[in-house]
Amino acid sequence: MLSRIGRIYKDKADACWEKLDIPLEQLQNHSPAQFYRSAYRSYHAAFELSLDYYPGGNAAVTGLLGGERRIAEEVAHTVAGECTTLDLRSLSAIERYWVIATEGDMALIQNHSDDAAEFYRAALDELPEGNDGMVQTSYVQLCRLHKALGDEQLRLALQVFRQTTKFKLRKGPLGDCGGLFSQ
Repeated sequence: MLSRIGRIYKDKADACWEKLDIPLEQLQNHSPAQFYRSAYRSYHAAFELSLDYYPGGNAAVTGLLGGERRIAEEVAHTVAGECTTLDLRSLSAIERYWVIATEGDMALIQNHSDDAAEFYRAALDELPEGNDGMVQTSYVQLCRLHKALGDEQLRLALQVFRQTTKFKLRKGPLGDCGGLFSQ
């Protein structure tokens, strides 16, 4: 339930930010940052209860977007550690996809761009065709991170998504991050 509440706040933040179209540095005194901070609180509470990578990864991302970079990096480090404890062989392809994609998100937050690109490439390789919606969700998360971290840090990760022919993507709520659709 806490993760669903976090998702509602995150989606509201995205919609408000899209309308404002301002950089992250200017966002902190506007409603999207408040919504991201509310999303962070919900996701983080869910993560503390479960130690599950899903709410933890979303806590790290929304914490970053809510202006709490240090906290986001700490959460990302913890979530990445939790992901490495999972036995991927025991998971379905879809579960493996989410774990590995989350590791990519956490690597970006921790400023490990090369590792992030490798995680995303591995995640996309795990997923069978026909799962465009899942990949779209990952792309939207990348767009959030792109707005926060910039072109240089996301260049390699976005290139992985640009090169996939297995899945069809569309612009997300925060636009054409990294020029995926203009290239």
